[in-house]
Amino acid sequence: MSTAQNLIDQLKDIHVPAPDAGWTPALTPFWIISASVVLILLLLFLGRRYYLRTRNRRYALNELEQMRRRFQEHQQRQRFLNELNMLLRRMAMVHYDREEVAPLSGSAWLTFLDRSGRTTVFSDGIGQSLIQAYEEMPDDINEPELTEAVEQWIKRQL
Repeated sequence: MSTAQNLIDQLKDIHVPAPDAGWTPALTPFWIISASVVLILLLLFLGRRYYLRTRNRRYALNELEQMRRRFQEHQQRQRFLNELNMLLRRMAMVHYDREEVAPLSGSAWLTFLDRSGRTTVFSDGIGQSLIQAYEEMPDDINEPELTEAVEQWIKRQL
């Protein structure tokens, strides 16, 4: 029994390290790399989502700029107004119910544009000239102001 007691006396206590307040150094690079990868993937996902969500808007704004240039070259008011109406109608059909948008014309069309664009510029302002697109000789239009109203309507569409 004395040999057993001698063996027990020779045992040393287990050393338990003090609790660490932070990460252990061996795990730090792993967590930094993992967090970076997750952050990059999240940013790529959100960027792609934003890109896909705004591609119709970018297309429409590009088309509007081309219409503006063509009008400055040919100065045909009726053609310009028709192109604006077609662009607005295409955008409206993308973002709203086709059955709601397709039959609209005249003041109902302008009211829809005001309601969907959260403005009054179509019914009460420069946007009234859009109705003249189907007249033989439309009145003079303020092209910069009208294209600005259309551009603002397009930008408000998600």
